[in-house]
Amino acid sequence: MKTIRTISPFFVLLLANVACSSGGQSNGGSGGAGGAASGSGGKADAGSGGSSASGGSSGTGGSAMGSGGAAPTDGGGSGGASASDGSADSNGGTGGAVVSNNVFLYVSGYNDSGVAIYRFNTGTGALTAMGSATAGSAPTYSVAAPSGKFLYVDDEAATATITAFGIGTDGALTKMNTVKTGGAGTAQMSISPDGKWIVAADYDSDSVDVLGLNTDGSVGAISDSQPGCPAAHNVQFDPSGKFLLAACKSDSGKDTPRILQFSFAAGKLTANSPATVMFGADPRHMTFDAAVKHLYVLTEATDQIFYFDYDSTSGKIANPQMVSALDAGGKAGAGGHIAFGGKFLYAANRSDNSVGIFSIDAAGKPTGGSWQRTATNDVREFSFDPTGKYLVTANQTGSQVTVFSVDATSGKLTPVGSPTSTKSQAAAVTFVAVP
Repeated sequence: MKTIRTISPFFVLLLANVACSSGGQSNGGSGGAGGAASGSGGKADAGSGGSSASGGSSGTGGSAMGSGGAAPTDGGGSGGASASDGSADSNGGTGGAVVSNNVFLYVSGYNDSGVAIYRFNTGTGALTAMGSATAGSAPTYSVAAPSGKFLYVDDEAATATITAFGIGTDGALTKMNTVKTGGAGTAQMSISPDGKWIVAADYDSDSVDVLGLNTDGSVGAISDSQPGCPAAHNVQFDPSGKFLLAACKSDSGKDTPRILQFSFAAGKLTANSPATVMFGADPRHMTFDAAVKHLYVLTEATDQIFYFDYDSTSGKIANPQMVSALDAGGKAGAGGHIAFGGKFLYAANRSDNSVGIFSIDAAGKPTGGSWQRTATNDVREFSFDPTGKYLVTANQTGSQVTVFSVDATSGKLTPVGSPTSTKSQAAAVTFVAVP
């Protein structure tokens, strides 16, 4: 693992999805047409159906709810029972709204092995601490199954792993198993739209690795490994599941930055033609628009948003165009997570301590940027809740998460209460709506 990545400034890019489905897959990350939504992390859901691959070491069972706080009375059972929530909440707000609430937020990152569990009040935006689970030395990325029944967490270590957790109706995490990815420094993960495969971007080993997902939600065996992706930082399925793109942002001393284009079938990656796209910048994260006509790419060092035409019949990108993710005079930093799904595009800039808000015109170009500069220090990652009414940021070096309300008309962000302190240097914020 390159230490510089844990402290280098970067952008997070996300399109607000006001129509998020429960559990959501973007992100940040790819399940189904129109896309992904709630995976996140620093460097992007797996379905419960699919492959019965049987690899991987067995993990220990047991509930991981822990003692991080008393359960509130705002529902959270199967389907989300309605109840009055009048308890004090960890982000400084109080409840009071009657909501059907079965939504949980999972937070993890650097310098702590835990995945913190919070109940999220979709009526008020309030967080209530519920405990934690252990998931390796550096759990910097997580992604939830579309079913809302499983959470997958990486360990961005020299011997990288993915841990599968079952999610209880109360949000508690029960470890199922832990499996090596086959690479080093897993930065991000993406699930095939059919829920049968999980793909890891292994940053330190410059590789892309595919593993099966068993029908019980556990992680199975490695089915493919592709080298040649310097500083692999993001992998993105298109909604058909027939194609996968890999962002290879490179680092000093490594090969030229690029995007790799693959076709995908039965757990195997095959190089498309051309196999490599280079466009003079260092891609960190990618996402498709809802129509799957454009691919958006956020760069690492130059704080630029490149948008490409995308041919969904061939899985190829073309015609790169660029806009800056900064306002005039903004301080350059580095890129982060991106996802898509709605009317506005959000770009969080760690160096500039701002979140940019963009509209998307008919040609797919980000336009009309404005910038939120309150409670946005060192935002590494963010994610929208399943209702699309709230955005939560991971403020890494401050070891905090911050909740914002989202104005559906203007895209404006307004802080809700005060930031919530976290044990980890927060890198991953993943919402799950538990069935």
